[in-house]
Amino acid sequence: MRQFNRQFRLDIGDENDGISINNLRVEFSISKTIDKKPNPAQIKIWNLNQSHREQLISLQFKYLKLFVGYDRLNMIYAGNIKTTKVVRDGLDILIELECADGDVDYRNSFISRSLASGCTDQHIIQALSDSMKNTQPGSIDIQSESSLPRGKVLHGASRDLLSDIAIKHNADWSIQDGELVFLPNDRFLNKEITVLSQETGMIGSPLASDKDLEVCCLLNPQIQVGSKVRIESIESIHNGDYKVISVLHQGDAIGGDWKTTLRLINKREEKNE
Repeated sequence: MRQFNRQFRLDIGDENDGISINNLRVEFSISKTIDKKPNPAQIKIWNLNQSHREQLISLQFKYLKLFVGYDRLNMIYAGNIKTTKVVRDGLDILIELECADGDVDYRNSFISRSLASGCTDQHIIQALSDSMKNTQPGSIDIQSESSLPRGKVLHGASRDLLSDIAIKHNADWSIQDGELVFLPNDRFLNKEITVLSQETGMIGSPLASDKDLEVCCLLNPQIQVGSKVRIESIESIHNGDYKVISVLHQGDAIGGDWKTTLRLINKREEKNE
C-alpha cells in the first residue's frame, strides 16, 4: 500500500518565541527505545534564513517538535536541542541539530520531599514526575499496589529513584515525546493493535534473531514504543502479536521513502488482561 499526500511541520523555539517550517528541505532520523535514556534525533534543515540559524546556533531556540503524516499530521518527536552545526552542501547551507527527548529533566531533575504514611508507588511516581519540570505524566501502569505504613523520604536524582521503582515492578520507564511512561515488561502501552502486512505498508519480510524481530514499514507515526503490533507476513512463521521495544523513523522531505524500522519482542504470550 502506497501512502500519499506526505506532509510535515517542524516547530522550533523557546518559551516565548518560535518558528514553524513546512516548506524547506528537512531530513530526520529519530530513534526511540523503551530504555530510560533520552531518545536521540538528528534533524537537518536546508537553507534556513540567517537570523533563524543564529537563534539555533546560540541555543536561543532550545526545543523542537516534529509532526509528519499523510492526510493529517501526527507528532513523532519532541525534544531538547543539544548541539547545532552549520555545514555547506554544494551551494546550499544546512544546519544539523542533535536532539534528545527529555534530556534536561533526565540529567538535572532532583527531588527532596517527604510523603505521608499510606502513600503508594503511584504517589511516589507522581512526585517524581512533578520534579521533572519539563515532563508531563503519561501512561503510568502499576498493577499491584500496597500502601506504606510509614512515610517515605525521597531524596536524590529523580531518574535513579524511578529506576528503583521500575526494578521493583519489573518495568521500564522512559520519557516519550515529553511524557513520562512507566510500563511493566509484560504489559502493552494500550489495547490498540497496529496490523502490519504487505497490504498495510510492510517493506520486505521480518528478520528474526534469538531475541527479537526486526520489521520495516512505510513511516507510521502512530506506532509507539511499548505498543502492540500484529504481524501478518507472507512468511507465516513470524505472524503473531509483539511488543514494540524500539522505533526508528527516517525520512527526507524532498523524496525517497519515509520509513519506520521496528524491533519487536519475540514473546507472543505478553498480553493485557
